[in-house]
Amino acid sequence: MIETFLGNAYISWEAVAYFLKYFVVSIVLMGLFLGIYTAITPCKEWVWSREGNKAAALSLSGSIFGFALPLTYAIFQSASIADLLVWSFIAGCVQLLMYGINSLIVRNFTEELRQGNVAVGLISFSFSISSGMLNAVCMTYSPAHGI
Repeated sequence: MIETFLGNAYISWEAVAYFLKYFVVSIVLMGLFLGIYTAITPCKEWVWSREGNKAAALSLSGSIFGFALPLTYAIFQSASIADLLVWSFIAGCVQLLMYGINSLIVRNFTEELRQGNVAVGLISFSFSISSGMLNAVCMTYSPAHGI
């Protein structure tokens, strides 16, 4: 056991191994999500963000955060890596769905982002984070919900 600075609290090597396993898998899932998201969506948010486009940076940041929220909750409640993978897939699909809804609601969404319309970027940011929060809260294995 590893003694911590908290006095009598101890962390086992097994706990550290679980941390590393879930952390590494989560980083890989984040990378996969970003790769798939940027490949599927017509916006070039990475490129535009590097060019200083604040609207694109807001939109992409919202998608990242909107995926990370349910991923965090999935890590917290998962019984296995397989659980984590399933919930992560669902979270990624929800983010892509929200992108599609954004594109339908905001006229010329991609062009507005490309031109740096910060209001459109902020709307996209808000949609992504809101859907991520709802997605995370809806993940449950609670007996209170009959699951």
